[in-house]
Order: sequence, then C-alpha cells, then structure tokens
Amino acid sequence: MSQNYPNIIAIDDEECLLEAYEMALSSTKVNLITSSDSAQGIELIVKHNPIVVFVDLKMPNLSGTQVVKKIHELGISTKIYIVSAYIEEFMPELEDMKRRGIEYEIAVKPLYPKEIRQIVTSYISIENSEPKAEEKSTSKTQDIELMCNYLTFTILGLLDKVDEFEAKLQKVASSSNIQRIKTTKIRANYLPEKNPYRDIFNSAHLEAHIEKPLIKLIEEAYTRDDIILVVQVNSKFNIVV
Repeated sequence: MSQNYPNIIAIDDEECLLEAYEMALSSTKVNLITSSDSAQGIELIVKHNPIVVFVDLKMPNLSGTQVVKKIHELGISTKIYIVSAYIEEFMPELEDMKRRGIEYEIAVKPLYPKEIRQIVTSYISIENSEPKAEEKSTSKTQDIELMCNYLTFTILGLLDKVDEFEAKLQKVASSSNIQRIKTTKIRANYLPEKNPYRDIFNSAHLEAHIEKPLIKLIEEAYTRDDIILVVQVNSKFNIVV
C-alpha cells in the first residue's frame, strides 16, 4: 500500500465482486482496501480515511444502510456509494437517511469495472485509469465469470412439461457463453394463474446478464400456463415468470 495514493474501500460479502473492484482499479494509482465483513469495513474506514467507499446494501450482520449511518455518526467525511440490486426494497430507509442529511449516492448492480473507474475518477485524478487494449477486448465469457454471473433456473411445471422445458433449456444453455448454469425441476399437479400484466423485462439486470436465446426461452415460459420459471442471477435477485 502506497502512502501517497488515495484510499478506496469496497465492502461486499461476495468475494468475487470484491475481485471486480480489484480488476477495475488494478492499473490505477489508488490504494484499494476490501472487506467482506461490514463491521470490519467500518474499522477500515476509520483507519484509512478513504476518498470513496463502495458498500453493498444487503449483507449479513450490518446492512449497507447501517454502515452509512455509523460513518455519519462518527463524523467521517467521505463519498459513499451504496451498491445493490435491491434499491426499491430499501427505499423507505434510504429516503429517511436523505431527510436526516446523511449523504450517499446509489450505484445499481451489476456495477462493471468501467463504471467503478468512472466513479473513482470523478472524485480524484488517477493515472492510467483507462483500461488497456487487451482489457477492452476481454471476452464476454471472462466478464461474466468476473462479475459472478452464474444462473440458476428453477422450473416448476405440470408433470412431463418440466422435462420437456428442461431439455430445451439445456440445448440453449449449451451454446451460451455463460458457463455456470444450474437447473432444478419441480413437478406439480397444479400451477397458480400468472399475472398477464406483469412486465418481467423492465429490469436492465436481466438483459445485461442473459443472452438473447435464453431471453427468448424465458419469454416462452412467460407465455405458457404449464410452466413457471424462476431465474436467479448472481444469487442477488430473482425473476419469476
């Protein structure tokens, strides 16, 4: 750690996401300090006086909002980014913090390396902040693995319809760049009626992580009354169709 470089702290309970921060800032002149424990993260903030803090919203023990409140109580002045795919769920608490004068910004997951660099460089001037040519040409597969983009499909369907749909899913998945795909089958004699007005593709997260052939298969599941499909991305949010 260089004493001459500004400190950046990232707090997230998923190690692979901490690795994303490391990759994003590896060629920049900053001291990146990471922690998978929110309580330890607070101690690191007190000790290292970072310029920017990234903190995951949904974590064991202390949540991201609790971390931000504690930093505020301690009178520590730093730029805080709350990072999560669960913003709407925590909106009342987030709005309450704003009313109380607790300052923070929101960054929506998935937070890619380029976005991390852009945030950091907006507050400090760091050299070599642009990715190298070889990094720009990183394959989609590498990006997916780096950002922990593994998928879990849970298929709930009427009897043999489960096996039929799983076979189609496996065929599409075999040609996908996503290398970590898990499927779970649940056979049922009855399925609840779907909400025909629900728009499942109003989230950029789904389209950002899943390729078009898989998107089309999910769309098919949405139109069928004999299949319910739960798509889990990054173990951070679910889409039910």
